[in-house]
Amino acid sequence: MVGIRALVCWAIIAVILTGCAHLKKTGTDAQISSFCYQHSGMHTGLIYTYNLQKENEGYTAYYDLNGGQMLFSVPVDADFAAELKKIVDENNLYAWDGFDEAPYDVLDGESFTLRIEFEDGTKIRACGSNSYPKGYQEAYGEIQAVFERYSGLAEQ
Repeated sequence: MVGIRALVCWAIIAVILTGCAHLKKTGTDAQISSFCYQHSGMHTGLIYTYNLQKENEGYTAYYDLNGGQMLFSVPVDADFAAELKKIVDENNLYAWDGFDEAPYDVLDGESFTLRIEFEDGTKIRACGSNSYPKGYQEAYGEIQAVFERYSGLAEQ
C-alpha cells in the first residue's frame, strides 16, 4: 500500500511539473535597455533592422532599411521605449523567449529575429523562419508602426 501511495504521489508531481514546463516569465517592471527586431525576406524591401539602444540619459533608434541601402539613426525620448515596453507587456512577448522554429523543407519566405534586454538583466530572444510565435502578426505590426512613426520618413 505504501508503494502505491508513493507511486501515485510521484505521478502527480510528474504531471504538475510537466504541465508547468511550458510556462514562461510573464514580465518585468524594468525598462528596456536594448531592443532589436530584424526581418528578412525575398527582396530588399523586406530586409530591415529596427534597433533601440539606451545611451547615457537618452535613447537612439537605429534603422537599417532596404537590405542596408538606407542607414540612419534618430535620437528619441523615453516615450519611444515606453511604447515598445507596452507592446512587449500587452502582447506578452516574454512568452516568446526561446522560440526558434524553421521548417527545414522551405527555402524561401520570411524570417525574423527579436532580441530585447531590460535594465534588470531580463532577456527575450526569439527567431523564426516561416514559423512564428502566437500573436506575431499583431505585435510585429505594432513594433513596425512605432519605429516608422519616429523615423521621420513619413514627413519627407
